[in-house]
Amino acid sequence: MGIGKQATHRLNEIGIHTIKVLAEFTDITTLEIILGKQAYGFVERANGGGKQQLSFEHNQLKNKLVMKQVLNMT
Repeated sequence: MGIGKQATHRLNEIGIHTIKVLAEFTDITTLEIILGKQAYGFVERANGGGKQQLSFEHNQLKNKLVMKQVLNMT
């Protein structure tokens, strides 16, 4: 499960740029204002809970581009 572009932008505005920082963020009220009811699920997954892996959407795209470049090198 990924965090979409809009939520990523909002999180970046308050200094959250990585999953680690999201996991350590303690102001759940602010996160709930930014992310709505999803805030609790995102924090839970950022801390290793739940069955789905959490990632920022732009990182997924970057990983795909890097993988494509690696495959083209071989």
